[in-house]
Amino acid sequence: MNGDRLEYSQAKIRNILKKEFLISEDMLKQRSIEEAAEALETYESIEEFLDKTGWRRDNPECSSEEYLTGNRICRWVDGTLIYFSRLIWEEMETSKIGEIHV
Repeated sequence: MNGDRLEYSQAKIRNILKKEFLISEDMLKQRSIEEAAEALETYESIEEFLDKTGWRRDNPECSSEEYLTGNRICRWVDGTLIYFSRLIWEEMETSKIGEIHV
């Protein structure tokens, strides 16, 4: 990932995930907030997000601010653009399959 890490309390991150990215409370109970925070990045602008992530190159038809915020890929929170990578969050879960905890 290419943006800055989100530096909010766990309660604030939980609230952002629920309100801005529509992650259910049930899902948040199954997964840790720390894992979700690993999939969150901040950017100063849509342009910075598009440039650093390569989103515009990979998804040219889905690169407008209206599309990105309307589909909850990115959300403006307190003047900061936040991107939640569901792919990274889901990969964290699948990478744990088969782990042995002693």
